[in-house]
Amino acid sequence: MTLDSDLRSFPCLTEAREHSLKTIDDVRAAIVNLALPYDYMAVVALGSYGRLEAHEDASDFEWLVIYDDKHVNVHEATTAQSKLTSVFADIFGRERLSVSKTFGQTSDLTGLGTLVGGLGETNQMLTYRTLTLTEGIPISPGQGYNRTLRALAYVYGRSHTGGHRLLSVATELARYYRVVRASYKFKIDEEGKPWGVRSIKHRSYRRFAYFSSALHFVVLGPRIDYVTARLFDIDAVVEYFETMNQPPIERLAVALKAISADEVAQPSLVIYERIHRALASASIRSHLDQLDAADRFDDDIYRQIRQDCISLHAELAETVMRLPADTRRQLIEMFLL
Repeated sequence: MTLDSDLRSFPCLTEAREHSLKTIDDVRAAIVNLALPYDYMAVVALGSYGRLEAHEDASDFEWLVIYDDKHVNVHEATTAQSKLTSVFADIFGRERLSVSKTFGQTSDLTGLGTLVGGLGETNQMLTYRTLTLTEGIPISPGQGYNRTLRALAYVYGRSHTGGHRLLSVATELARYYRVVRASYKFKIDEEGKPWGVRSIKHRSYRRFAYFSSALHFVVLGPRIDYVTARLFDIDAVVEYFETMNQPPIERLAVALKAISADEVAQPSLVIYERIHRALASASIRSHLDQLDAADRFDDDIYRQIRQDCISLHAELAETVMRLPADTRRQLIEMFLL
C-alpha cells in the first residue's frame, strides 16, 4: 500500500483531499496580509479541513487560534480572532463557521501546556492540544505554529513524560478519544444537538483517526536510547509532531509501510471510503439529522451506514491482529494496558 495508490483507489477521499488543500491555500492567501502577530500566534485548521477530508457541500470550517501569552495579550488575541472570523465568513458564509462551538475561543500557550492532567484542565484544553497535533493544519504564516509545537514538545518530552517513550502522548490520544465518546450523550441529551451525523462520525471518522494516530505513534514515535542519552531531543520531538497531522489515511499508510505491512488495512479503507461517500451528500446528512432516533432502525439509509460503521470497527480490530507481533504487542501495552 502506497500513498499514491491509496488515494487513487478511493475517489471520494481523493476529492475531499483536493478540495481541502485548495481551500486551505485560499484561506492562507486571504489572511497572510492581516496585521496580526503571526510569529507569536498560530492559526490552525481543524476538523474535516484539518484531516483533509472536507467536502464542499457538507463540511463546516473549524479553526483554532493559539497565542504565546508572553508576547501577545488576551485582548490582541480576541481582536485577531474577530478579524479572522470576518475573513472566513466571506469565504465560507457564516452558517459554515464553527464560531460558537468547540473552537470559538482562543487558547493561550501557557495554559495549554501547564495544566495537563491538573485540576484546572478542561476537556476543551485536552481537545485543543490533541487536535493541534493530530489534525491541525497551519494556515498562518510566521513562526507561531512552530512555537506551539516546540512548547508542546517540552510538555510531552520533559515535564510530562518518563521512560524511553513519550507515553504522555499515548495517554493524551486515548484520553481524548474516550472524552469524545463520553461527551456524545451529553451533547445529544443535554444540549439537544442533532444526533444522526454526530453518531456516524463518532463511529467512523473519530475511530479511524484514533487508530491511525495510535499506530503511527507506536511505529514512529520518538524514543530514548539510554546508552547515548537520558533526555529527549526536543528537535526530534518537534520533527515527529510535524508528521502527526497528516490525514488519517496517510498517517496510517506511513506507519504500515514502515513495518512492511502495507496491505493489512485495505478492507477497512474500502469501508471508510464508503462511509465518506455517504456523508459527503448534503441530502443524506440532512436526512440523518432530521431522523427521529426512535425510528432509526426502520430507516434504510441509517441502517446501511450504521452497518458500515460496525464493519469498520471489526476490520480495524482485524487489522490489529494482522500486524507484526512486536507492533501488536506495543499497541496493546501503550493503548490497552
